[in-house]
Amino acid sequence: MRRTPEKIMTFVFLFILISVLISYSAEAENKKSRLIVMGIDFSMSSRAINAENQEINMMKKKKLAYKLRECIRPGDKIFIYQITDKSYRAPRVLTKADVGHPSGWTNSEDSVINAAQVKFSQKIRGNLRTITGLADYYPDLTGFLIYVREELNDQELEKILIILSAGIEDSERIDYETLNATGPETIIVDLVQVEGLPDLTGWKVIKVGLTHGIGHQKSNLYNKLWREYFAASNANYKQGISFTQLEGEDNLTLCKEL
Repeated sequence: MRRTPEKIMTFVFLFILISVLISYSAEAENKKSRLIVMGIDFSMSSRAINAENQEINMMKKKKLAYKLRECIRPGDKIFIYQITDKSYRAPRVLTKADVGHPSGWTNSEDSVINAAQVKFSQKIRGNLRTITGLADYYPDLTGFLIYVREELNDQELEKILIILSAGIEDSERIDYETLNATGPETIIVDLVQVEGLPDLTGWKVIKVGLTHGIGHQKSNLYNKLWREYFAASNANYKQGISFTQLEGEDNLTLCKEL
């Protein structure tokens, strides 16, 4: 059957329309709104690191927290906490941002994003200025993870957790002497039996900051502990990212990791 020019044009139009819709759908999926939680450890847990390097580490953590503003996109919810020695009960909120969804905006997307970035910057800059030195305690990382799972688990958003810490915990849950004597496997089993692990299914966890300056054996022990902890918690865990890898001036590396 011979096709008329009108039918051919209709077919081409429908093909283009379907292609555009598929492309738009894929782009929308790639830009799904996110719940981004950053926990920052400003403790002196890496006591073997000299004072100068401790100060450098503190400044790098502040810089990365501030750079998170460049990664904000429509629909995002962002929370930044200071991980304390009592994080399960009261982690300190450094800033939070709820950008909202474009369907509820009356201004342009760019203006709303810019406004969210300015508000985010003002609050985080002010709170980070109050942190002038490292606190003399071990961070309650496991308590913080329980808090995140119980208080910030939004099923509708893509969930990302960024931890800026060497990961050296010495608490009621994870005691270093026990960890050293029995190994990470026993610690994980004990945690499961006593109170269970937080179910971090659906969470992408990025740990930034290696356990440098504490000795090779101890470093490997803690790195293995967190690998097994997050595996047992069903998290999508990414370890081994250094501050240097995320310090590019264009911020692209940090945002791509998210």
